[in-house]
Amino acid sequence: MQTDVVEVIDVAGDVGRRDAREIAARVHSALGQGAVRFVVDLTRAGSVPEGPLTLALLGVRPALARADGRLVVAASDEVAGRLASVLRLDGVLGAAASRPEALAACLAAVPGGSR
Repeated sequence: MQTDVVEVIDVAGDVGRRDAREIAARVHSALGQGAVRFVVDLTRAGSVPEGPLTLALLGVRPALARADGRLVVAASDEVAGRLASVLRLDGVLGAAASRPEALAACLAAVPGGSR
């Protein structure tokens, strides 16, 4: 298990269903290789409709929880606020206003303990 490494998924441009599915696939693949901490960086993304992204994040949530993992989305305040309103943000899923804040949130989480 790679507890001190954060897998960063950069997303640029508009986010659609295909992109959301790709994000979920990359998280699942990395989980299978032992990764447990993820940042999805949407700070350079254009349009981010919450529907497809929310479904993708909720889809990876059970696997993250089983692996004692953490995923933090770095996004503008507007996007982070919309995600927070539809996702149950907790020790598994989180949101931050910048990539550095998201990385810090992932690294601050303690596997097997409180987050």
